[in-house]
Amino acid sequence: MTRQLVTALVVSFLVLCLPNLLWVSRSTAVVRNTSQQMAADVRVNVGSAVIEIGTLAAGASRFLLLPAGGDATLNVVFRMAGVEREACGEYVEGSMYHVRVILSPDLQARCETDLPLFSRLLVMEWL
Repeated sequence: MTRQLVTALVVSFLVLCLPNLLWVSRSTAVVRNTSQQMAADVRVNVGSAVIEIGTLAAGASRFLLLPAGGDATLNVVFRMAGVEREACGEYVEGSMYHVRVILSPDLQARCETDLPLFSRLLVMEWL
């Protein structure tokens, strides 16, 4: 019985950690709207590539696979309370980077970048 429990725990741990291997091949981002207002016309610019998100409701988030490529700068553009805003300016590469973009209640945005291969679970960012 104990051996089955240990096996089940090990398998569960591996299932949670295996998605982290995605970061070996691609960089990712998550855009979270923590404000009480809808963000419209949201787009993420990575170098010359543009990822159109569109509307992001209050409290909503969107997980993104960033374009594969070399060195680039990531910024986010969005419209909130009738004003177009641009934020960030984070350095990213084509793989192993993760950027968290937080659209905050003060109608601004902040970005956090890390190399999360082992520091956090990708599964938690998807939720």
